[in-house]
Amino acid sequence: MAVTQAIVENNINALKDIIEQDEQVLERRIGNTTVLHLASRFGNAQQVSLILELRPEMVIAENANSESPIHEACRMGHERVVRMLMEKNPWVASKLNREDQSALFLACSYGHLSVVEYLLNHTSWLLDIVDQAACLHVSVAKGRTDIAKKLLEKCTDLANLNDIDGSLALHCACRKGELEISKMLFGMNPDQALQFDTNGYTPLHLAAINGNVAILQEFESIAPFSFLILTKHGENVFHLSVRFKRFDAFKFLASSRKDTYLFYQPDKFGNTIQHLAQMEGFHQV
Repeated sequence: MAVTQAIVENNINALKDIIEQDEQVLERRIGNTTVLHLASRFGNAQQVSLILELRPEMVIAENANSESPIHEACRMGHERVVRMLMEKNPWVASKLNREDQSALFLACSYGHLSVVEYLLNHTSWLLDIVDQAACLHVSVAKGRTDIAKKLLEKCTDLANLNDIDGSLALHCACRKGELEISKMLFGMNPDQALQFDTNGYTPLHLAAINGNVAILQEFESIAPFSFLILTKHGENVFHLSVRFKRFDAFKFLASSRKDTYLFYQPDKFGNTIQHLAQMEGFHQV
């Protein structure tokens, strides 16, 4: 299709010629999407400007996934196109796709810091309306400390919100072994060390499962009391480091903790760390 080729090749003159011959081409679907979606996806600012001039209402058009053109631009990180779409209608940023994802969430998910900054500067209210903790959690999961910091600057309460699994952003950071983000979140509220997710794990439990010694050291320094908290199955951090074969974590725990009774403390199934070591073939204990 000629219009598709013109957009893919970012040929503004070819697109103008096509429109002059038949302006209705702008209203025809290309598969399950629109010409504005396609131009936004490729970051073709001149073409986006032309389409918006002729069909401004297309800024809110939806594709098969219930996404507006700004979703496409944010996914690909085209800040200039995002600005143009927002200037035409800032409310498009509140639109959710079929997966309940906003344009801001996609920018966070794909790591486009400049787009995130622009949206936060113009639509920080989105964090309270549609995204809640999702933007922060995905940024933490992807290791994007820079984006996580920007989100928390705009809305510090995001750090206290749980996702559908009952996890705080700190749970996610410890699960992924993200030291810098863990330290940042931990510093905001050390009491989060005591909070469980729906699987019965605290952030420290997840750090032990991940085996990140640096994060364990952070907990030892700021919240040593958290080492006494058990999982819903009665496991302590020693149980977890053995069960998941995190020998470096186990060595750190053994050298730093003076709670020798934890070595002999059974879980709810009667297993001490010695029992687990035998079952897991973890002969270094």
